[in-house]
Amino acid sequence: MIQSKQILYVCIGAAGAGKTTHSTPFCREFGILRLSIDETRAAYRKTVVNPSFQEVERMAFSIYDSNVHYFLGAGYSVLLDNMNHTTAIRAKYLQIAKLLSVRCFALFYQTNPALCIKRVMERDGHIPTPRTIVPPQPGEFDNIQYL
Repeated sequence: MIQSKQILYVCIGAAGAGKTTHSTPFCREFGILRLSIDETRAAYRKTVVNPSFQEVERMAFSIYDSNVHYFLGAGYSVLLDNMNHTTAIRAKYLQIAKLLSVRCFALFYQTNPALCIKRVMERDGHIPTPRTIVPPQPGEFDNIQYL
């Protein structure tokens, strides 16, 4: 049985569901390290001249994945602010956490799809790429919060 107070929080939800809006103050209040794939992409774009979309995605996820491993290994509680929309995407992070005896909590954002599209249009000026969000599965997490 895992006894660690350390927790990996995995946000699950569509673009525009409110993951960043909710997780930013949550992490600040409880001293949790928030890792954002969007912020990782933006930081990478600032360091490279005219990177291709594929390069940004590859490098951003490489950096993001390394940060997840590093900070969990260093004893931090970490929140993953990303869509994490499939079990396969989530599995690599959950595997790292399990190897380090870190509890895994899902934050499942069940926001109305029309509202998500409206928010992304207002924020980014485009309709988001539709993705099927696979809900947290039985046994996948130690705890699931439905938001």
